[in-house]
Amino acid sequence: MLPQNCADLNWTIRFDVRRNASLALPLSARGLDHRIVSAVVNQSAKVPAYLLELDVGEPLLATHRSTISQPSSASKKKSPGPPPSQFYISSAQLTSQHPDPSRLVSLHICTVVNFPSKQIGKVRSHALVTGVQVPNGDYETKRLSTVVVTPEWISGAGEVVSGLRIGIAGLGDDGEVVGNVERDLAWDEFAQVELEMGTVVEVEATVESGEEHKTVRVGVDFGNEQASRRRAIIRVHKDVNVSALLGRMSLAWTNPGYADVTEENPDDGKVVPFEDNEKLRCLATESGVPVDESPPVLLTTNNGRMVIVGSLPVQNGYTLA
Repeated sequence: MLPQNCADLNWTIRFDVRRNASLALPLSARGLDHRIVSAVVNQSAKVPAYLLELDVGEPLLATHRSTISQPSSASKKKSPGPPPSQFYISSAQLTSQHPDPSRLVSLHICTVVNFPSKQIGKVRSHALVTGVQVPNGDYETKRLSTVVVTPEWISGAGEVVSGLRIGIAGLGDDGEVVGNVERDLAWDEFAQVELEMGTVVEVEATVESGEEHKTVRVGVDFGNEQASRRRAIIRVHKDVNVSALLGRMSLAWTNPGYADVTEENPDDGKVVPFEDNEKLRCLATESGVPVDESPPVLLTTNNGRMVIVGSLPVQNGYTLA
């Protein structure tokens, strides 16, 4: 039997795809709210891109600064050049939809920081800057459509701290500032997760959930012909005006539900029915959505006060990449 509300479970959803993980959604320490400090054209990139300096939050930056202050023996032998940046660096292919790099400066964005760092041209990239793009088409079509995503207040306003995790309010890492990460995420793990933009077309019901949050059942239009509208779930802070969700397009996790991986279940990361995951089943039960509908979950940050939106207008069904 499930508890009366999900807060009674006293558990944490961590977005991992690791053996014996109870949930496989590689965001969280992976999906973070970071601020762009500077943006210039990456002259050494083979594909048009910007070179971004990112404020990823003081805990991660402190580790980064400690690393660059102790250069390797190989780097000491190289000819002198500009000092390494005190911020994270990322090369991002955003030039089509964001032709003026100066307009990106100070924007809060969503990045993945636990891929291994990667050499891109003459630059070492420390993070993947995410954006949403058309779901269909070839590589070039998708690249040219990419729009950066950013956190947005549902209702009210306030200061945004860099380095916040993205997740499910009150039940995971949403609102936690990341202190350290393991750079061991593989692309095929990240690609298992389906994250899509959808517009809330109806706020159906709200249930108080614990002392600080409420679970809201909403109708969301994801813009595809097979299932253009689905009932979905979002957990928000108790002070949020849920009517402000109506008409808002934001990012949702549309294929939730991964089984624990055991020796008897060798299909590591294989998507399984939603009802096999107790923690998400609790959310569905609390919100009143039958688990056989596999309801999507709208993601939040800043403890359920913000959702993830396009920094420019996009269409329902755009996917995160």
